[in-house]
Amino acid sequence: MNSFRQQFFAFTGISGMYLGVVALAFPQWFSRYAVLAIGLAWAIFILSAMITSLKPAKDPQANVQRFLIATTIQMLAAMTFILVARFQLPDHFRGMSIHFMSLFFCFLAIQAYLLVKRVKA
Repeated sequence: MNSFRQQFFAFTGISGMYLGVVALAFPQWFSRYAVLAIGLAWAIFILSAMITSLKPAKDPQANVQRFLIATTIQMLAAMTFILVARFQLPDHFRGMSIHFMSLFFCFLAIQAYLLVKRVKA
C-alpha cells in the first residue's frame, strides 16, 4: 500500500472513530460545529498527505523537507481556523478548538510515524 493510501485510511478511520465516540459517549459535546472542526482537521491532513507523497523521492532528505513544508502549512491552517472560529463563532469556540486540536495532534503523530516508517523502508 502506498503512502498516500495509508495516510488516507488512517486519517479517515480515526476521524470516524472519533466522531462515533463523541456522538455516543459525549452527546452533549456533539454538534455540527464539532463535525466541522473534525472535517477540517481531516481535510488539512489529507492535503498534507498529498504534498508528502505525491512523488516518492529516493532521497530521505527530500521526504523530510516535504514533511516540514506540509507541517508548516498544517500549522498555518490550524492557526487560521482557530482565529476565525474565535471571532466568528465565539459561543462554540471552546468545543471546536478542543475537537480540532485533539485530532490535529493525533494526526500529526501518525503522519510523523508513517514518515519514519517510509524512510526506514
